[in-house]
Amino acid sequence: MMRWFDAQGGHLETKGISPEGKVIDVPLHRHHVNLNIFRIDVGLRYQLASEWVLEANIP
Repeated sequence: MMRWFDAQGGHLETKGISPEGKVIDVPLHRHHVNLNIFRIDVGLRYQLASEWVLEANIP
């Protein structure tokens, strides 16, 4: 299980996207991101022999 709440990050940027979808130069600005992540991985593991394992994971 992974829990990560109120993670914050970002970066400075001088590129933007025009209404036509092209990358253009724009004044320096900051991209700011907040994330809340909650993830549970489910898996099955079966020991076939002492050296062999069969695994199935659902992320």
